[in-house]
Amino acid sequence: FCAGGKMIDPSFYLLAGLYLYILALYVVVPGPVVQGYVEDQATGHKLRYRLNGLRVYIIVMITYCALAYLQIIPWGLLYEHRWGCISAANIIGLVASVVFFVRGDTKKKYTSKITIGNKDTPPGTEGFGIGALKILDDFYLGLEDNPHWGVFDGKMFLYLIGGTVLNLNVLSFVAHQYEVMGGGMTIDHSSILYLFLFSFFVVEYLFHEHVHLYTWDFVGEKLGAKLIWGCLVFFPMFYPVGAWTIADHPIRHHHNYMHALAIITFFTGWILSRGANLQKYYFKIDPRSSFLGIQPRSIGGRILCSGYWGLSRHINYLGDLLMSIGLALAADYSDIIAWLYTIYYVVLFVPRERADDKRCHAKYKKDWEQYRKMVPFRIVPYVY
Repeated sequence: FCAGGKMIDPSFYLLAGLYLYILALYVVVPGPVVQGYVEDQATGHKLRYRLNGLRVYIIVMITYCALAYLQIIPWGLLYEHRWGCISAANIIGLVASVVFFVRGDTKKKYTSKITIGNKDTPPGTEGFGIGALKILDDFYLGLEDNPHWGVFDGKMFLYLIGGTVLNLNVLSFVAHQYEVMGGGMTIDHSSILYLFLFSFFVVEYLFHEHVHLYTWDFVGEKLGAKLIWGCLVFFPMFYPVGAWTIADHPIRHHHNYMHALAIITFFTGWILSRGANLQKYYFKIDPRSSFLGIQPRSIGGRILCSGYWGLSRHINYLGDLLMSIGLALAADYSDIIAWLYTIYYVVLFVPRERADDKRCHAKYKKDWEQYRKMVPFRIVPYVY
C-alpha cells in the first residue's frame, strides 16, 4: 500500500479493483449484439453493441453477496470505506477524463491561432482567455462522439459501472444499518423499500439497454468529463444520497401510508419516464407503429406529438423527478439530505429543457414552433 514512501488508502484498491472486475466481465460475458442508431463516422455503417449489462450486473451482485455471506468481506464494506471510495472515484474519474481528452484531436484543434476581437493571438499565449475557456469547455463536454472498439462501447461501459456500483452502495449502506441494529428481527422496512426501489431502477435500466441506444446520451452527447466523471463518481456516489440518512440511524417506524405513497410516487414516475422513452424508441424504429394501442401522430414525420409526448414536451423529466421523490419518501424524508437527489434533478432539468428547446427549434424550425403550440407545457402538464 505504499507509493513513493506514502501510504495509499486501501479504498483506492477496493474501488479500482471493483471497476476492473466490471470491465473484465463487460469484455468477456456474452450477450446479444444489436445495431444502434448512431453511425460510424468512418464507414457510415450503424454501430453495433453487445447488450450484456444486465448479465454483468447480476454476476457482480452475486459475487458481492457470496463474499459477504462467506464472511470474506463485511456486508457493509463500501459503507465502511465510503469516504475513501469517493476520493478514489474522483481520482479515477479525473484521470479517465484527461485520457479521453488527450485521445481527442487536441493537437489539430489547438495549434491554429485563436482570434479574439480583431487581434490574432498565437497559440499558447491566450492565458485564461477565450482559448483557455474553450479548452475547458471541450474537456468537460468531450471531443469524441462514441469511443467504440468492435462491440465494446465506452458509454455503455460507463453507464454499467455507474448503475452497478450505485446498487452496491445502497446494499452496503442498508446492510450496515442492519448490522448496527444487531440483526435478528430488527430489519428496517423503509430501508428495504429504498433498496428495492433503487434495485428496480438499475435492473430496469439495464433491461432496456437497447432503448437507450436511441437517446440523446448516445446520439448527441460527446464523451467528456461530464459523462466520464458523472458515471464513475456522481452517478454511483451521489444518486443514492438518501442511503446516508439510513446507514447509521435507528429504525424509523414509518406509517404504512408513507410506504404506499413512496411506492405510488416512484412507479407513477417510472410509467411516465419509461413509457415516454419506449414510445419514442418505437417511433424511431418505425414511425407508423403504435405504442400501447396509441397510433403515432407527428409533425413533419419527425416530431412525435401524441401519447406521452402530447402531455408535455419533456414528460420523461417529470417521470424522473417523481421517481426521485419516491426514493426520498422511502428514506428519511425528514432529512434534507434525502431530498438532494430531487433538488439536483430540478436544477438540472429546468435549464436542460430550455437548452433543448433552443436546439430543437434550430433543427426543426417551423415544425418545432407548431409543436410548441400543440403542446404548450414544458415538463409538468398544465403547470409548467
